[in-house]
Amino acid sequence: MNRVFLIAEEGRPKELMEQWRTQFLAGMKAYGAIGREFGAVSPMGFPFERPTGFSFPRRNQPEGWIQPQAKGFSRPKVANTVDQARIDAIDFPDHPEEMLSREFGLARSVTFEKDGQQSTRSLAALRAFGFCWTVRPDGELDNVIVSAPDFEEVLKDPKISSIKWFPEGTGPEIPDGFRRVSEAEVDLIFAEAKVKREKYQAVEREMALMLDVHTPSELFQAMGAAMSQFGRSLVVDFDCGDTGMAMSMRYESEMLKVHPALEKAMFRIAPHLIKCDAQDWEETTMSSGRILWRHGGDPFLDMDDQENDWSYESYIETDMLADMEFEPEVAEQAPLLVPE
Repeated sequence: MNRVFLIAEEGRPKELMEQWRTQFLAGMKAYGAIGREFGAVSPMGFPFERPTGFSFPRRNQPEGWIQPQAKGFSRPKVANTVDQARIDAIDFPDHPEEMLSREFGLARSVTFEKDGQQSTRSLAALRAFGFCWTVRPDGELDNVIVSAPDFEEVLKDPKISSIKWFPEGTGPEIPDGFRRVSEAEVDLIFAEAKVKREKYQAVEREMALMLDVHTPSELFQAMGAAMSQFGRSLVVDFDCGDTGMAMSMRYESEMLKVHPALEKAMFRIAPHLIKCDAQDWEETTMSSGRILWRHGGDPFLDMDDQENDWSYESYIETDMLADMEFEPEVAEQAPLLVPE
């Protein structure tokens, strides 16, 4: 039976498929972590199902586990309830095809009568549905793509006299929020994603070289040149208080994460930019605001200083950067990043 490919790109399909993926990846991460505690190389099982055991190197399984089978597979013995209980406690989602049938009414098999003979088409033994997704240039995961049997082709056969979809109440209709694409389009999606990742990584390497400077003034000039060269504009939100300065940033009008080299540079220079206007300000001053820095222009500061009851709304006069230096501990310290 031919296959169809469905992209869960909006609405309820996108929400539920991404929720399942998040739970699945978290579950696999937890299995990997507990496996390492047992000395395993990796968890083992059918794709997208709860792992049934672990692979051990050189048949070196823990005490209380079965003798390793093919590819080093082992699991706790029946009497080893302690290890098994730890494994069973890992939160893991149902196989997503159960959710697809339950939540969206997609059929997993079909029984029909043709020329007086009953026939069933099902991929139940191999799982009816498959799943994949691409990785965006910044490392974020893109939409879930569902591979499903093309049961609609059965309906095109004029010799079919009756038809039943299973489970009961399901059918071949594609729910709103899924977009049907061809296998060639899926191949193109993955190829284009690879090209975008390679370009992103090339930009990151070039930015890292451009931003390898040692003073606030040099870094400001280098950042402006890099942002202009690559057409990037930054929006930086910050909050300051007793525990220091927390920042989050994004590219203006673009979904990609900020390139790590540019993000690191902005964490270093942001306090110095603010001090160009608010000279008595420190990173522990009760304040919050935003820096908008469009490529080809000067950074704009919009900040409220609650401690001193001041407000700043102006382009930053950056001449003072020439008299500033990076403190060694600031340059080496990991910045506090608050994700949006």
